[in-house]
Amino acid sequence: MKCKLCGAVFDDDKLFFCTGCGAMLRNPATGDVIPENREEYTPNSDQLSEFAPSDDDNPETSLINEKSAEETSAENAPKPEAAKTSEDPKTDEVSDAPETELYIARDREATASAEEIPAQPEPLPEKTSPKTVKVGAGRLIGAAIISFIACIILVAVSLMFSLKLGLSGDILHDRAKSMNVWTVINARFNDMPLSDNLYYETDFDKATHGFADKTEFTVYLAQSGFTDFFADKLKQYGDYILENKGEETTLKETELIEFFMNNSETAKDVFGYEMQTADYNSIRSSLAENKTEEKFSVSKIGWDIRFRLENIRYILSGLTLGIIGALFIVLLIWLAVIVNRNGRRLLGFYGGVFFWGGLTTLLTAAALSAGAAMAYVITGELWFCMSASLLLPTSIYALCIGAILLITGIILLKVKRAVKKKI
Repeated sequence: MKCKLCGAVFDDDKLFFCTGCGAMLRNPATGDVIPENREEYTPNSDQLSEFAPSDDDNPETSLINEKSAEETSAENAPKPEAAKTSEDPKTDEVSDAPETELYIARDREATASAEEIPAQPEPLPEKTSPKTVKVGAGRLIGAAIISFIACIILVAVSLMFSLKLGLSGDILHDRAKSMNVWTVINARFNDMPLSDNLYYETDFDKATHGFADKTEFTVYLAQSGFTDFFADKLKQYGDYILENKGEETTLKETELIEFFMNNSETAKDVFGYEMQTADYNSIRSSLAENKTEEKFSVSKIGWDIRFRLENIRYILSGLTLGIIGALFIVLLIWLAVIVNRNGRRLLGFYGGVFFWGGLTTLLTAAALSAGAAMAYVITGELWFCMSASLLLPTSIYALCIGAILLITGIILLKVKRAVKKKI
């Protein structure tokens, strides 16, 4: 074996480094030959005898043999061939340096020890057990406040979503049409039954020349299918307010006159009087005098209750629901940050939000329908009567959503208790 860098020749093919210049001949880790620094060399017999290693690998023995070789060479004159050989730089590096044998012996010992000792596998990193995160009282108070706000937002978005699903012009029409006609016309509106309001609004006594009183007018409305007219008008209000369909809705004079004219036969049977064109014109004049069309317009109703009814469509829009839902998710993330992602604490707060949010939604849904019905029985007001019937689909949706939230909260709280027992 021959080193390409310094030209030194060695008879040991297992050397890892050149003993003359220190160049790497083989990779100590893998044992692969590095061809850039090593080439195969086949010495002749004379060179084999000169560079043959000593039988004793002990460094001290090699030094003694080297000294005896020097003394013998001093006594005997060198031959020309030997002188020529000594002039070779390759042999000078091996024979003139007494430390070379030490390096060779050390390399052999290092090679043997590397071959005998197997490579030890690297130790695996020790798994550290997760430390319990402590949450202070201040963080717990802050988390409780955030939970309360999140609960309110959850109830609000649940009810708004239920209203969006349960309110439309068609749903309002179907619900109003299914209402009992006597319940509608006898419900109180402006401190008197609805039939009496309409009786005075149209001045029906004047139009029929005294043939119709309030009681007979109530019977007339019940037999004329007043609920169909009421449902159609309610659908117009719902389409305009919720979906912005058509023009601003109101109770028009022509619509009422048309209703009375279509039920002229019923009026004749109930009142015993056949109404004439002049009588209908009298009703038209009374409606104009009382400003009925203006009073029942959407803008006037909104002005009276100090709320613009057209805003309902924006409140129940998908964009608004998405923004409120995103705010609820942000609050849940804040809860996780405040409690330092402590699993047991987080499950407790999340469970409380969903539990109380679902329970509140359930109670509110029950109040929308059952509570409104009870309020109508006590007060007899038309608004409670309409709420009990028209909001029934909304109450059903809210009950379903509230039940889902309540069950979710119960599950989270039970998981929290199980985690607490394990700890």
